Amino acid sequence: SSGSLPDYLFLNREGDDDVSLQILDISNCQLTGSIPDSICSATSLNTIILNYNKLEGGLPECMQFMNNLTILDLFTNTLSGSIPEWLGLHSFDVLKLSNNHFTGYYPQWMQTKPPNIITLDISCNRLCLPAPLWCSSSSVAADGTCDTQRCIIKPGYCEEGAILDLFYEALDGPSWSSSEGWSPRSPAAPCMRQGVSCSSGVGGGNNVTGIALMRNNLGGTIPASLLQLPLLKSVDLSFNFIIDIDSNFTSATHNITTLNLENNLLSGEIPTSLSLLPSLQHIDLSHNLYSTMPLALPTSLLPPHLPFNPNR
Repeated sequence: SSGSLPDYLFLNREGDDDVSLQILDISNCQLTGSIPDSICSATSLNTIILNYNKLEGGLPECMQFMNNLTILDLFTNTLSGSIPEWLGLHSFDVLKLSNNHFTGYYPQWMQTKPPNIITLDISCNRLCLPAPLWCSSSSVAADGTCDTQRCIIKPGYCEEGAILDLFYEALDGPSWSSSEGWSPRSPAAPCMRQGVSCSSGVGGGNNVTGIALMRNNLGGTIPASLLQLPLLKSVDLSFNFIIDIDSNFTSATHNITTLNLENNLLSGEIPTSLSLLPSLQHIDLSHNLYSTMPLALPTSLLPPHLPFNPNR
């Protein structure tokens, strides 16, 4: 079958809210659309299994009041948005949100291990590091299943996709001249996105090593999360309309070597945080609106090695 979740599923024969329904299992049925608010009227539901469908959007806010819910399995849909903080109000035995399009940071309730959880699977979303310390990729068994009392987080593709999604959002992605593979509605794997280059990295997987999006109508602020791409070496965002660099755009251990921001709208003082990037060899900030040169930059990056022109 296919189609959306109909409201009548949550009504009894008299047309009233069905308070007796306890288990809803509609797996692999090509369901589309969003999860309707009407699901919350079935207040006795303790199990919701809607995996292997094509549901989209976020989780209804009213689900936070479904006090009997202990199993929520939404594995393999196209659900998006952030993982709600209110999920932490439930005493889940099983919570599976893997293989969706959730973005943002790990919610606060996940920073410590939920007391009753048996299975928590949030792998293959686009969440931004750092992940909770208790929740480790070491919990993934050889057959890909989850050990009891553990949480699955698979690094690599999923995490790098999350970082690129935040980059797209911070730099006004919908206004880009060309954004093949970047759309949040159907994002491609990181190495298949326009302007992204990769090489074989940790564990034999492909890791992002370069981003080149020149003359592409980028705006906004370069996010600090970009430096969470572990093998990133080169970034060229020249000839755009970027106005700022996040003040936390720094790392004492990152290996980025090249940063080209020529011909943008950067102004004020050049961030001194750039001086803490130990491997940076070439930075081009020419033809921006900067008024002063910071004293903190290492001599290896001062003119003539650092092209600098305060006038456009």
